[in-house]
Amino acid sequence: MSKAKEAPAHKRIAAPIRTYTFGKTAAGRKPLDREVHVDLHTRVPVALRDYLKSLVMARLPDDRMHRSMLAIYSDALGRFLDEKPWQGGLPWREPKAVSEEWTQLNIRIPASLAEACLEEAMRQGDRSIASFCYTAIRWWAEYVCPPASLTGRDE
Repeated sequence: MSKAKEAPAHKRIAAPIRTYTFGKTAAGRKPLDREVHVDLHTRVPVALRDYLKSLVMARLPDDRMHRSMLAIYSDALGRFLDEKPWQGGLPWREPKAVSEEWTQLNIRIPASLAEACLEEAMRQGDRSIASFCYTAIRWWAEYVCPPASLTGRDE
């Protein structure tokens, strides 16, 4: 019996997800990253999205974790999967429709992490990936990297 060759992670993930392979640049320079990335989609409050962007804009010299949105999303979803805060009672959050207060958020992360998120979302009672991602991003912003106004630290 021959085993069928398994498709790469970015091809097994349900649509609509765009894949991005960072390879050789148009100028022929050495590629920075050869990993395949995919977009997961959710909706978040505009204030939350602005907070995430402000972490990148601050570019703190000793803070490598917040150098890009890719790094923030990877850290947030990776920690969420590792720490499993829903087992400790964290409620699942359902994103609202896009409005003046809510906006679309396209989360570009490595394909392997996206697949792990999709698998865990399915294990949690067929949770939607939008709900899974919104819960993870909100948890990360509130508990892992909260704004200074919530912690009493100076900005």
